[in-house]
Amino acid sequence: MTSRRLLAAAACLLATRAAGAQGTIVGTVYDSLSRGPLRGAEVALDATNGVGVPRSVTTDASGGFRFDSVTAGEYALSFSHPTLDSLGIGVAPARVRVGSDTSALHLATPSLRTIARRACPGLEPDTAGMLVGRVRRTSDGAPVPARVAVQWSEWEPAGKSVTTRLHTIAVRTTDGGAYVACGVPNDVVVTVQALARSADSAAVEEGEVQVDLHDKVVTMQDLAVAPSLRAAAQSGARAAGTATLVLVVRDAEGKPVSTAHADVEGATAVADDSGAVRLARVPAGSRVATVRALGYEPATVSVTLPADASRTERVTLARSRVTLLGTVRVNAQRATLLDRTGFEFRRQAGFGQFVTAEQFEQRQAQHVSDVLKTIPGLRMKPLQNGIGYVPVSTRSPFGNSCVLSVFIDRMRQTMTDGMSIDDLVNPLDVRGIEVYLGAAEVPSEFRNSQSVCGAIIVWTRGFRP
Repeated sequence: MTSRRLLAAAACLLATRAAGAQGTIVGTVYDSLSRGPLRGAEVALDATNGVGVPRSVTTDASGGFRFDSVTAGEYALSFSHPTLDSLGIGVAPARVRVGSDTSALHLATPSLRTIARRACPGLEPDTAGMLVGRVRRTSDGAPVPARVAVQWSEWEPAGKSVTTRLHTIAVRTTDGGAYVACGVPNDVVVTVQALARSADSAAVEEGEVQVDLHDKVVTMQDLAVAPSLRAAAQSGARAAGTATLVLVVRDAEGKPVSTAHADVEGATAVADDSGAVRLARVPAGSRVATVRALGYEPATVSVTLPADASRTERVTLARSRVTLLGTVRVNAQRATLLDRTGFEFRRQAGFGQFVTAEQFEQRQAQHVSDVLKTIPGLRMKPLQNGIGYVPVSTRSPFGNSCVLSVFIDRMRQTMTDGMSIDDLVNPLDVRGIEVYLGAAEVPSEFRNSQSVCGAIIVWTRGFRP
C-alpha cells in the first residue's frame, strides 16, 4: 500500500513539473525601410505541436516585444505591419523552441533590394528608387485614401539649346492610406503632393513635401493632409490656417540672418534681430516653407504642422555663389526692368515658357488669352457664359485638368467664378508673361498650395521692381 502511494505521488509530481514548465521569449524587430526599430508591429506566437494558446503582442518604440509564461514546446513566431501589408511583403515565420529559460530572437524585415524587387518589378536601383508612405488626416491622425503625385523636372536637349521636362508619377493609395511610387529618381529633389476628400464634406484636403532620396533604394515619406487653401480660393471661400511655424534662420557659422524672410501657403513674414521668422495662421498638415535672404541661396524646408499648435524649425542658409559687383555703368535701362523681375534669368535658364510684349504686338492680340492659346500644354477653357477664358493645365499631377494660379506683378490674383483671365490685364499693358505647367516648374517665390497645377506670371509696363 505504501509503495503504491509513493509511485502515485511521484507520477503526480512529474506531471505537475511537465505541465508547469514555462519560459520567456524576448526580442526585437528591425525595419530595413527606416533603418531602425519597427514600432507598432504585431508579433504573433503560434504553437506548432498543439501546446499552448496563440498569442500576440505589439512592439514598443524600441521595436521590442516580450512573451511571458510560455508553455514549453515549439512555436512559430511571425510579425506584420501595415506598411509591409501595403507593399504586399510577407515575412517567413521564425521557429523557436521554448524551455524553462529565456529565449531571445531578433527579427527583421526583408532587405531593401528584396522589398524593391517585389513591390517594383524591373526597378533599376542604381538610378531610381521607390517612395513609400502613408497619408493621414491632420485632425485625427487617421489614414485616409488619397491621390499622390511625385513630380520633378529634368534638363533635356532641344536642338541647340536645352529645355526642362516635367515628370510625374501619379498613384492612388490603398483604403488604409498607403502608397507606393516606383521609379522615382534618386539624384534629384522631388515634390510629393497628396489630395484627399474631407471626412465631413466634399472639400479637398492636401499636403506637400519635398524629398531627396539621396541614392537610397527605398525611402519612407508620410504625408499629413488638411483643408486646402487652393480649393477654398477657387470656390471663393476663405480658409484660415490654425498652425504657427517659427523658423530660426542661421548662416553656415551659426549667426542669425536678420534679413531673412519666409513664406508658406501664402503666409509671409520677416526675421527679427535674432533671425527668427514667425509665420502665423498657416494651414496644418505637410507643408513646404521657402526662406530667402539677400546674399544667400534660397532654402526650403518640409514640415508637418499640427492644428492649433506651434512648431519650430532651424534653417541654415548658404552664401550665394553669385558675386555682387560694385559700381556698374548701366547703358540699357529699358532691358533691366524685366531683368530685375527675374524674367530674363529664368528664360535663359530654360524653365517654363515665355511671352514678350513684342510677341503681343506681332500677333496684334486683342486679349491676353489670344496669345496664351498658343502655349503648348496650356488650355484656355471657355467660361460657361461664353465670354472669356480660364487657364487650365493639361499636365495636372493627378491626370485631370485644373486651374493655374495667376500672378500680376508678384501679387496673386483670385479667379472667382465667372472671371476670365482677360478681365485681369490688358494686352497693351503686358511687358512679359511666364507660364509654368506644373508645381515643380513654378519658381519657389511663386510656389504655394494654389500653384499645384502651375502658374501664369504677368509683368506689366507700369511695374517698377
